[in-house]
Amino acid sequence: GGWEVELVDFSGADAYDDAQTGGELADEYGVGAVLLYLLTGKGEDEYDLTTKGSASIMRKVVASPALRSVVQRLLAPPNSRFQSASSASQALRTARENPQSE
Repeated sequence: GGWEVELVDFSGADAYDDAQTGGELADEYGVGAVLLYLLTGKGEDEYDLTTKGSASIMRKVVASPALRSVVQRLLAPPNSRFQSASSASQALRTARENPQSE
């Protein structure tokens, strides 16, 4: 038997739109997409990630309220994401330390 490798693209569309808007915001989307995949086994392309759809999906994800909130924000449109990678990292640490907060 051999290995089967599945490649999944975790980049948001904004990563390709404009080099100016890419960078950290695109990286945040990628982190959110990986977390969603790890929590659900499905890629973000299988979900409706509009604001209304994202909220509906996050309610179904088996995770702490705090982690669901962080993932939802990571997958939000660029202007609604964290302002920096360090802010996103801090939110993930806080979600780990205080899982019941939102």
